[in-house]
Amino acid sequence: MTRGRKPKPTNLRILHGNPGRRPLKAGEPKPVAEDPGCPEHLDARAQAEWQRLVPQLVRLGLATSLDRAILAAYCSTWSLWVHAREQLDLELADDMGPFTIAESGYKQASPWFNIERQAAREMRAFAVEFGLSPSSRTRTTAAGTEDSEDPAERLLGG
Repeated sequence: MTRGRKPKPTNLRILHGNPGRRPLKAGEPKPVAEDPGCPEHLDARAQAEWQRLVPQLVRLGLATSLDRAILAAYCSTWSLWVHAREQLDLELADDMGPFTIAESGYKQASPWFNIERQAAREMRAFAVEFGLSPSSRTRTTAAGTEDSEDPAERLLGG
């Protein structure tokens, strides 16, 4: 059983700049970055999230055909979160707020509140897997997304 932090994929270490200067793992599988194809079973909202997110991950070299299931799970969770949020917004318009009355007569939190919270937790966990959290984005510089030519070289004609 391994303890401690999960190892970060080499692609993410490269994108983050390898601040610890530790050697990159040799022999790590390097599947080709490609859109794995949106699963047909996803609902319309999840498919829209797929179309928004996956091309960016492919451009950064972070999505491959091997990641289809986890990407589908993230997009499905996104859809569930939005649906729960919409239901909560409807309930917030009532006088009860995010509460309902149980069969026993007591006030209890709306089931949509718990669904929304759990979906948010799951989305954060998926985001960590792909380096999508705000803290990791601040440390990320994607290779190939900026002009790789040195402006000084252009000026000097080199």
